[in-house]
Amino acid sequence: MTDNPDPLTEVLDSSPTAVVVSTLASGTILYVNDVMASFLGVPRNEALKHSTASYFIDPNDRIRVRDARCSTAATTGGR
Repeated sequence: MTDNPDPLTEVLDSSPTAVVVSTLASGTILYVNDVMASFLGVPRNEALKHSTASYFIDPNDRIRVRDARCSTAATTGGR
C-alpha cells in the first residue's frame, strides 16, 4: 500500500452512487464502494470474494446483462 491514495478510488469511494467494477469475462469483482456493499448487504471485503453472478437471482441474467452491455458498447463506441 502506498501513502498516496489513488485519485480514482477516492472519487469512487466518495460517490453517493453504488459502484461495482468487475471483469467482463468472468464477473470477478475487483472493486465495490460502501454504497454498493450496503446495497448487496455484505461488507466490501466479502463482496470481493464473489463474482457478479452471485448477486443475481438467476445467474444467467448476468450473461444477458453482459451481452446487452457489449452490444451497446459496440454500437455506441463504448459509451
